Amino acid sequence: CCTNGYELMELVEKELPDLVILDINMPFITGLEAARQIRHSYPHIKIVFLTGYTEFDYAKQAVELNALKYIVKPVSAQELRAVLDEARTALDRENRRIQKMADLEQLYWKSRKVLVHDLLGDLAQSGTIYERARAHGLQWDRNTFFQVAVLSADRTGG
Repeated sequence: CCTNGYELMELVEKELPDLVILDINMPFITGLEAARQIRHSYPHIKIVFLTGYTEFDYAKQAVELNALKYIVKPVSAQELRAVLDEARTALDRENRRIQKMADLEQLYWKSRKVLVHDLLGDLAQSGTIYERARAHGLQWDRNTFFQVAVLSADRTGG
């Protein structure tokens, strides 16, 4: 779809695709350089090399760039379909991981609210704080006094 590396990079910036299929030999920007730029700016994009180059050094560089696949032409439709299926599986796995992280973050913030509520409730009950202090090896008794103040800045400007 792109005739050179510059067009490819413009299209990647504009469309933010999930998958990019590159050749090693492209005008202006090589496939390896394009992959480096993509990996640096958009690490989530999956990269597949589809090329006529069989040299080990190119394949090694593709692996170092975390390319999903390095396929040497000619390629059959069945082989290309298998690579696209593998890319879809990798993208689905990544999307599930991202969703799990979002779910865990949401759970963290909910749990944090409960923890703060429980902690403030415990502080309001003087007996509880002494028991917790003893459990942590602190020698406080009922003659030790504390004052707690919770302040909040008014951010409305008034």
